[in-house]
Amino acid sequence: MKKLGILVLGILLFASCGSDRKILIEGTTFVELNVRSTPDSDEDNVIDDLDPGDIVRIISFKEGYDNNGISWCEIKLDRPERHEGKELKYAWVAYKVKSLPFVVSNETWERIKRMYEMEYEKGINEMLTGSRTWVTQAVYDYVYYDGMKDIKYNFDNRNLDFKEGNPIDEYEIESPSHSVDYSTKDTYPQYCRSRMSTASKDRDATSLYAVIFNQTPRQVHFFMQDKRSNRGSFVKSFDFSSSLNSNIKSIQRKTHKSKVYYADYYGYKTRLNLNYDAIRIRPQSGRERYIIYNNNNYTSSNLDNLHNLYIKEEY
Repeated sequence: MKKLGILVLGILLFASCGSDRKILIEGTTFVELNVRSTPDSDEDNVIDDLDPGDIVRIISFKEGYDNNGISWCEIKLDRPERHEGKELKYAWVAYKVKSLPFVVSNETWERIKRMYEMEYEKGINEMLTGSRTWVTQAVYDYVYYDGMKDIKYNFDNRNLDFKEGNPIDEYEIESPSHSVDYSTKDTYPQYCRSRMSTASKDRDATSLYAVIFNQTPRQVHFFMQDKRSNRGSFVKSFDFSSSLNSNIKSIQRKTHKSKVYYADYYGYKTRLNLNYDAIRIRPQSGRERYIIYNNNNYTSSNLDNLHNLYIKEEY
């Protein structure tokens, strides 16, 4: 009988060791993320990757952050992965770098889908791909009452009551004050990256992202990134409603070295001398194209001394 009890106890211990670990909270990544075997940025430890909209099932958070300012969380894999001869059921992803979120709550992802008008699209907006993570966060902070928070914030505050402005349940998601047209590489872009300000003493040129919102379709809004926090923020917007006879359909960056021409007072083709990058815009109606540019000799990185952008019809 004693041997039987020991045998049963051994089976129970073996079963408990092989059981799945508890999932603390589920989140969603709105960026492309590497899944790694260890919580570090080693190039050789990538075992899988995540796309925007993928569910992240978190089983633990690593305390603090590493030398690169990255915070890590351990996740349960959808299926076991093999790495260096071992079968892994759990792995690691970065849920934020400094204060820039990578993994957010499921409710936040639903807000992002509304913000980029993805609710009825099969794919994801092109702004969610590549290295534009902070742009989505900056736009989110601009169009919603609450700023974007990472999944650890939601986990730490999971027992608090919903604050005013938060959805009552999963079916009632707050709508943005502005939204961006859904776009892919094959459609007209609603944003572009450009340098509209003077380089610093270290020859560091600040690149801003210009975005067009559906609710202000003749304004161009600029966002910039703070290198200390990695987060993005709204800088300034410029209204071109008096210069355009229809809404802006798309925008495109033109570097300051580009050959851009306009018709002068006499109708002759004249090259436009650019101090900074310019933006080519395409209105909804007509075949005309326009160039928006900064004509100042010096402009600060946050554009606080830039009171106006000039616009000319392109030749």
